[in-house]
Amino acid sequence: MGVSFIPGVNVIDVGHALEARLEQMSAEKPAGIKIDLFYDQAAEVGQSVSGFITNFLMALAIVVGVLLIFMGVRSGIIIAFSLALNVLGTLLIMYLWGIELQRISLGALIIALSMLVDNAIVIVEGVLIARQQGSTLLTAVNYVIPPIRPAPAGGDRDCDPRLRADRPVAGLDGEYCKSLFQVLLISLMLSWFSALTITPVLIKWWLFKGAASPAPAAEADPYRGRFYRSYQQILNALLMRKTITLVLMRRCWAALSGDSVRCGRTFSLHQTRRSSSLTCGCPTVRYCGNRKNGQRYRNDD
Repeated sequence: MGVSFIPGVNVIDVGHALEARLEQMSAEKPAGIKIDLFYDQAAEVGQSVSGFITNFLMALAIVVGVLLIFMGVRSGIIIAFSLALNVLGTLLIMYLWGIELQRISLGALIIALSMLVDNAIVIVEGVLIARQQGSTLLTAVNYVIPPIRPAPAGGDRDCDPRLRADRPVAGLDGEYCKSLFQVLLISLMLSWFSALTITPVLIKWWLFKGAASPAPAAEADPYRGRFYRSYQQILNALLMRKTITLVLMRRCWAALSGDSVRCGRTFSLHQTRRSSSLTCGCPTVRYCGNRKNGQRYRNDD
């Protein structure tokens, strides 16, 4: 007996209900009849979703940990809070839009994790540098936000033409990957909106709460450190030798392009369970061109 799930139902809940019903029917089945599960789709789906959720939480922990280490505690907390708002908002819109939580949508969230913090990082870091150069908080925010404001016309939405959420894809591929495009569109637009509205408020309330007035620009230049000076010297040396730099970059690009050919190419995920398939067909009917008694005759293969 095969049981199929209609679209929109919770496969795991239906699987549990089916198991409970089979337990109730066990007392009514004839003697000598045993019912076993050949393939439990509910268990497979539950195991798959649990694995993806674990990967998502690990990726989230890595992103937040890196932010706390390299951006500082207060800056890292602001960016992590913005990331949490973006993820929760994405899940809420997915629920309202009717997008199910499955492999493709969870994979889209994992892909978007590294991009969801970009706008918030630009805002926080730009305000920090402007404050170190002697600008007031309002001046720093007004200086950083305008370059990010036109992001929906380009920027996040067009970060990769293959991930365009507003480009329809026909056929089975489009049906399979539809939630990938939808989740990326939702999450990236929420990231842009929260960076322009919520992040500046968090900077004012948390990052510079009770902070002293900024030092004069001549006394607080963030680019006077050894790291920035070394980077500037290396960059100037490369720009002075443009031909050598371009040749080396071209060779590096060619070497990396040659190595990419060796990578495996696949569209669908590899199966994690054993399965077998059986191809069945019906006899074909072929009409021949000869006629008997003025009528065409059939040849069944």
